[in-house]
Order: sequence, then structure tokens, then C-alpha cells
Amino acid sequence: MEEAGIRPEKEYIKDRKSNYLVLKGEGCEKSYKNKMLAQYTIPGLLRTEIRSIDNIELFYYDVTDLKTVENIYKNKIFHFPEVKKLLGGIFQTIDSSMEYFLEQDDFLIYPEYLFLKEGLEDIWLCYFPGYGENIVNQLAVLFEFIMNKADYKEEPLVLLIYALYKESREKNTTLHKLKDILKAYDHDHQEIKVKKISLLQETKSPGNDKAETEVNLPGEYEKQEEVSYYEIQTYIMAGVAAAVGFGVLLILYKNGILSNEMGETDAVKAMAGIAVMVCLVGYVFSKLFDPKMKSTKMVTKLIYEENNPTESKMAYAENKGSGLKNDNKKSAVIEKKTVYEKDEFATQLLEEEDKTEVIYVKPTEPSYYLIAKDKENSADIPIKDFPFYIGKDKNRNQLTLKEGSVSRLHAVLIIREEEVFLTDLGSTNGTFVNGQKVEKNQPVSINNSDELAFSREVYLFKVKEF
Repeated sequence: MEEAGIRPEKEYIKDRKSNYLVLKGEGCEKSYKNKMLAQYTIPGLLRTEIRSIDNIELFYYDVTDLKTVENIYKNKIFHFPEVKKLLGGIFQTIDSSMEYFLEQDDFLIYPEYLFLKEGLEDIWLCYFPGYGENIVNQLAVLFEFIMNKADYKEEPLVLLIYALYKESREKNTTLHKLKDILKAYDHDHQEIKVKKISLLQETKSPGNDKAETEVNLPGEYEKQEEVSYYEIQTYIMAGVAAAVGFGVLLILYKNGILSNEMGETDAVKAMAGIAVMVCLVGYVFSKLFDPKMKSTKMVTKLIYEENNPTESKMAYAENKGSGLKNDNKKSAVIEKKTVYEKDEFATQLLEEEDKTEVIYVKPTEPSYYLIAKDKENSADIPIKDFPFYIGKDKNRNQLTLKEGSVSRLHAVLIIREEEVFLTDLGSTNGTFVNGQKVEKNQPVSINNSDELAFSREVYLFKVKEF
């Protein structure tokens, strides 16, 4: 994952009644985003006023009576409900902005650009048209900020923020995956557990009869826990302190300080010297091994648990042939796999002893594609992320069309509760669904195999379920 980019320079201006955060939009072209910010009150976004001075756009964000997350938590720690509310508000605002066709990478999600009212009742985001920094990269910075300010006594908080941060650092992660992790915490003290299941597949002889019944399987879980430990430097310093103490005693002995007038070792002096040195070394040890000097890290523990019979029931087929049980037991080929899933899981298990096959298939999410119509050797165009923009401008669209009659920012595909919508973004030559022209800026639901036309460019919308 790439590191977050350069953050825009900011300044604060105060007039008689209001306080403003000001960002300079030099080089940002005037676009529909500016009009959206100026004309509409978008939930969760700071009220924005755009002023132009010497052809330079200045964005004035009203931050009256608001404080940044960075300032509020400068000398304060995060608790679990606060983090849930903060991240939930961010995701909700980003989702709401899709109705206004605002690009998610233009949000500023850094702690110094997130604003809260006293009591953390509301969160306000700053939208800066043309910024274009990957939203997941920005969230990774925010997650790291929260990790450094988190109350590590709250296990659910530690598990949540660690899971989010870890996912945000993955190469091909998406905002949707991060939202799924947050949604897994529906209750304040719920934990995310990663189901780890051993899958055994065995090559079987054909022609075996099978009968259906039910069985419950035990499960293995990986659980993230915080562990306190002393750094290696602590043990090195402790060893040095012990060596110094022993060395001092040796020097005292060699110089006769621990001996009597006859040159023999004085037991009283020796015991006193040893006692003093033990006290000094013990004092050093007490400072080095103070619990406050411990460092913390997250470790993964594997927990084996029996499933509750009411929680998991799976169909299986049992072989009746005794020949397979005896003769083929030695020649059976066993392949072991591991599948990691959240909440739901897929299992295929063959017990070599009883020849029992257990199958439960987890439904997969559908995949969406566009296929060019009336073009030879046209390949499927996957729609990996929403919103999915279509137009002639190669810098702002996921699907770039070269047809001259297509507008620079022609249309957009969005998804709401697993239903896909197509919206015309005010194109010159129109957008069509199955031959019917779509009204500008009015989302229209589309279905599998619908014909979508962007001016004269025609595509088929396909939904594939595996």
C-alpha cells in the first residue's frame, strides 16, 4: 500500500461571528463538485463557501464551535464507543456523498481535518475537490493515530482498530472491506474472530452410496490479544548491572578491603559488602523491571472450541461400503487446506476413519461487469469498486470512452443495498437503458443483461454469481 500523500496547506481565519478553515484550490478546475458544495447542504460535510481571487479558488469551511480530532485527543485517550461512533460517522458521510456524485478520494480524513462538536455528538468532514488522495491510505493514517491514543485495557477496541489498521495496509484492500470489519461490531463488547478451519479432501472410489444426516463440527479460532513484555535492552542492562556488582565485589576482595589484619577474608565485611551490592543491584533491577517499563504488542492465539449444536448444522454423506473403509483407507490421498473467513465459512471435510463428507457452501457476493456490444473480441470490463464513473476524461473515470459524442464525465454507476443504479451526469448526448433515455441526475435501477448506451457507445450490464 502506498503512503498517504501531501496534505494541503491550511490556515484559519476568524471574523466577527465565525471561524473558517481556508484551503487554497489553485489548479483545481471548476467542476460539478464545486456546484454541489455551493448549492446543497450535504449531511456530514462542513458548510463550504468558494471564493475566487485572482483566478485562485479559496475554499472557506465554517468550523465555528468545532474542534479537530487531533486537538481533542491531544491529551485524551480513545474509548471503544467513541471510535465506533467516529468511524461510523465517517463511513456514513462518505456513503451519503455518493448521491451528490462526490468522489471519495477528495475527502480529507486526517485527524487535523476531522471536526467534532463538544460531547462528540456530531462529526464533520472536509471535502476538497481535486485532492484525489486514496481514501484507504488516509484511513490508515487515522487508524494509526487512534492506535497511539487507544485505551489498551479495552480488548474490543484493541481488536477492532488492529483489524482495521491491518486491513488498510493490504495492497488491494477497499473501503467496502473496512466497513465490513466495523459492521462486525454490532455490540459494544463483541469481538471479531477469524474462523480457521482445516479442510480435508480425500480421493474416493466411485460408486459409493451415501445417506444424509446432520453433524456438528468443532472449530478453531484465531484471536488477537495484547501481550506485555520487556524489551531485549532491559535484559542486557540488567546483565550489565549484575556484572558490575560482581566486579566491584571482586575489586574489593583483591584490594584487601574485605580482609582482616591477618590478610584473611573477614566474614562480617564480606557479608556486609555482598548485602550492600545486592541492595544496589536489586534497586537497579526494580527500576528496569518496573511494569510501567513494559512494551506491548499484538499476538495471535489459536483457540479450539466445540461448536454449540444449535449454532452449526451441516449436511453430510456417509459411505456404506465396507470395502472402502478397509481397502482404500491406505491409498486415500488427503489434501489439507485452510480457509480464512469472517463470521460465515465454507467447509469441506472428509473424515478418513468414518468416511464422512461434510459440505457447507458459503454464498459469494455477485460480481458486476460491462460487456461492449457489437464489438469483436470484446472482453469483460469488471466493476471492482463503486462509484464507477464512465466518460471521456481518462483522469476521472474508471471506464474511459474514446467516442467523440461522449461527455467528459458522462455517467456513474452506484450501489445501494446490493441494487445497482445508473445516473446520467448531465451529458450532452444522453444515457439510455434498454433504449429509454435516462433523465439527468436521476438514478435508475438496472438489472442483469440490461443494455446501457452512453451516447453511441453500447454495453451490456452483467451480474455473475458463483
